[in-house]
Amino acid sequence: MLLYTSLILVPIILTPVELLSKKLYTFLSLFLIWIVIAFRALTVGSDTLTYAQLYGQLAAQNLSGSSLLELVNGHFELGYVLLNKFLYVITPNPRILLIFAATIEMIAIGYFINKFSTSQSLSIILFITMNFLAFSMNALRQCLALTLVVLAVAFLIENNDWMYLVMVIGASFFHKTALIMLILYPIWKMKLTKKLDEFAEQTDLLRLLPQAHNQGLGKALAIGVEACWFDLIARMDTDDIAKPQRLAEQLAAFQADPELMICGTNIAEFDGSTANIIGKRHLPADDAAIRNFSKRRNPFNHMTVMFKRQAVLDAGNYQPLSGFKDYYLWVRVLKNGGHSQNLQADLVDARTGADMYARRGGMKYLLPGIKGRWAIYRAGLGKLSDWLFVTLVHIVVSLMPNRLRGWFYETKLRG
Repeated sequence: MLLYTSLILVPIILTPVELLSKKLYTFLSLFLIWIVIAFRALTVGSDTLTYAQLYGQLAAQNLSGSSLLELVNGHFELGYVLLNKFLYVITPNPRILLIFAATIEMIAIGYFINKFSTSQSLSIILFITMNFLAFSMNALRQCLALTLVVLAVAFLIENNDWMYLVMVIGASFFHKTALIMLILYPIWKMKLTKKLDEFAEQTDLLRLLPQAHNQGLGKALAIGVEACWFDLIARMDTDDIAKPQRLAEQLAAFQADPELMICGTNIAEFDGSTANIIGKRHLPADDAAIRNFSKRRNPFNHMTVMFKRQAVLDAGNYQPLSGFKDYYLWVRVLKNGGHSQNLQADLVDARTGADMYARRGGMKYLLPGIKGRWAIYRAGLGKLSDWLFVTLVHIVVSLMPNRLRGWFYETKLRG
């Protein structure tokens, strides 16, 4: 199994994702997986040979009277038996079972990834490394059921309740355990925003904008900016902690300088609790220094910024750019003119830890990072030499072991 996994994983990781469209990358990757699953030896997989040997026997079953009841109450579900009979009409070669199962599985996985994933390459790598690939070659009936369940979840996300129920019930005709997914329906329909709804009814200051499905942070932020009706917008992350005076001090800065477009603050980074401060990120204070800093590094702590809504809209609003959507926006705003400022107090405690450093490394961060920094260079104030320098640093840092990368961030990139 390790050989099969390696044969698939290596070319998928080495494929230059950014040179292909997302759908084409997904298709080529899943096509490679399909070849391995569909045309593996019948001895690969704990039950593959057994299913191949039973293929003709199940196809010959009499589906009437007591024999049907005995069959359904035994080891095989009705849907799987009917599938065997249908495929046997096409060919008596059991290979068609593997080809059929692999085909519908890859179609379902491909649809789900293209529809809902913000990182196709990461989704496919997780499919392989989290043993779903091995599962596909070791549990034929369960795999068929799981394929229908994947489609069922897609329908549920899109609020197509009837198709969700039909798919789950259909999946149970291949493996009875699929019925447990019916429990997901009432859980999914629970009103998890009840407290927010209650608060929204008491004030017109809170607006809830639920989206049909996850479109990524950049799109969500852009929708939020467009929906706001005040001149100033303050950014905040739910897992960070703002000091009580933060908004008042930033508002005072805007009142003191009518040309101010963006105002950020410094941050203190903590791990676990605010008593455990592990670093600080202090940024340039005045406009000239911020503009110079922006040529190579992000000049604002995103969770601290307050900005003029119109300035952001004039710069094109937030745009999808994996890992750099805020930096990409700031350089466009700065290039449009106006003033910027960073208050020199630590007005936000930002949650961090080893997982943050892990997200900023590896191939999934390396290639999008090069693309992102190129877009920032094209839109911003830096020179080609700035892009070459930061790209070289980005490559080195992305390929560092996570512990070494954490040390680099804490000692070289923090105050």
